[in-house]
Amino acid sequence: MVNEVNKLIYNTIVKHKSLHLPGVGTLCVVRHPSTISSHNEVIPPHYVVECGEDSSALSLIDIIASVASVEASRAEEIYNRWLDKCREGSVVKIDRVGTLDGNSFVCDAELIRVLNPNCNPISVVRRKNRKPLLVLTLSIVIIALGYGAWWYVDSKKDISELVTVVNDDIAIDDQQLEPETEIVEPQIDKDVESVEEQIIEVERVDWRENENIRHWVVVGSYSTVENAERAIADIIKRLPDAQCCYFKLGSMFAVAAYGSEEIDDCQEYKRCHIKDFPQSWVYTPKRYR
Repeated sequence: MVNEVNKLIYNTIVKHKSLHLPGVGTLCVVRHPSTISSHNEVIPPHYVVECGEDSSALSLIDIIASVASVEASRAEEIYNRWLDKCREGSVVKIDRVGTLDGNSFVCDAELIRVLNPNCNPISVVRRKNRKPLLVLTLSIVIIALGYGAWWYVDSKKDISELVTVVNDDIAIDDQQLEPETEIVEPQIDKDVESVEEQIIEVERVDWRENENIRHWVVVGSYSTVENAERAIADIIKRLPDAQCCYFKLGSMFAVAAYGSEEIDDCQEYKRCHIKDFPQSWVYTPKRYR
């Protein structure tokens, strides 16, 4: 039982980025911005798990009730048994997740790797600009050649003319060191625009308007209407096209993401949306079984 609850905690944190443990606290995935270390390395943005507050965090009791298809009282009993086995004084140890002690949480290294699959430091190499040295070298060479020419051609020639020639040569060399790059204007594919204008939106059918629904794809069950409505709002935030409703199921309020007259349709929806609702299940009232 302990291992199963630990897996629920692990999967919920990875999927929903937060989880509320009644009587213990709330675990939240927090994003830390990128930083530059003293070794000229860029540390990319990374995620850690901390104790915090999140009103949208799912309760572990509600998750147990949904996954095990039991009433809230039974789910609370399972939660309390799990907590007794994992708690040692004020410390709660959760396998593959971390250790919670009051408001302090130490995340498991494996969970950190899962939350940050590509978080290796990036070395920064600063390239030295050699252009000033090159310009100085060319200037010295040009001055030496100009001085020699001046000496042999006209020993009495005004040195101000030599300075003018040298400056002109340096300007020409600077232009040669920085060739102009031709800027190519992007071409707009007018055929693509004409095709996009011809796209016709297809009207979506709302399954909730069907009066002959006999099977529902339940994605969660909650002890209060407020919790059910909060869960639906969270789903709509993640999946704007989702169509959800809730209904009374025993002492709980079940949230359904789909319903149909045919059970095969519900099974197909569940398979297609397993990543969005990994804990979903198909509910069928006894009168339709």
